[in-house]
Amino acid sequence: LGRTGLKVTKISFGGILTQEPSVLLNAVEQGFNVVHTALGYTNGRSIEAFGKVMKDIRKKVVLLVKGMPDENLDKSLKILKTDYADFIIPSQDSVAEISDPKLHETFYKAKKAGKVGHLGFACHTSDPKIIDAMINMGIHDGILMTFNDTANVEFMNSLERARRAGIGILAMKGLPKRAAGDPTPEERATYASLCHSMVVKQHAHTVLASM
Repeated sequence: LGRTGLKVTKISFGGILTQEPSVLLNAVEQGFNVVHTALGYTNGRSIEAFGKVMKDIRKKVVLLVKGMPDENLDKSLKILKTDYADFIIPSQDSVAEISDPKLHETFYKAKKAGKVGHLGFACHTSDPKIIDAMINMGIHDGILMTFNDTANVEFMNSLERARRAGIGILAMKGLPKRAAGDPTPEERATYASLCHSMVVKQHAHTVLASM
C-alpha cells in the first residue's frame, strides 16, 4: 500500500453495511486482509460487530478506521477492543480540510501515543487539486477515493501522480449497487471486470468492494 509497506489484498472489506460479526469473519477467512469501519456505519452496529471479533483477527488485518484522530479515534478503538489502527481516515473533500494544521497536530499526537500508524482521508469528489495538494504536503499516506469518474483524464492522471509519490490508493464506489444482494453470473462478471480495471489500469492498490 504505497510507501506504508503494508501488504494488502486487491479486494478489501468495507463495513458500511455490516451488522453481523460472522460476515467480517467470513471475509477474513476468504483472504481479505484490509477491513474498514466507522462509528456512524449502520448507526454504530458495524463497529460493534467488528469489535466482537477484532481480537481474533487483529494480527491478520490492516485496520482502517474512518473518523478524526481525536476522541473519535479513542472511542473507536475502545469499541474495537484494540489499541491501534493502521489508518485513521477522516472524510474530507477540500484542500482546506486536508490542510488543517489542527488535524495534522492531532494526528501526530495520536501517532506518537501509538494509537495509529498512518493518516489518510476519504474523498467523494474527483478534484485533481485535492490530490495534488495531498502529494505536496507529504503528510497523508493514503486516500480512500470515489472511483465513479474514471473517464476524467485529469483525475486519473492525478491518481497516477499520487501512486508514484507513494500514496496508497483505496478505491470505493466503483461498483454498481455496492455489489450487494444476490447478483447474477453476468453481474458478477461485471463486478470482477470493474475491480480488475481499478487495480490494473486505474492506479488503485485495493478496492473496498462493499463501499
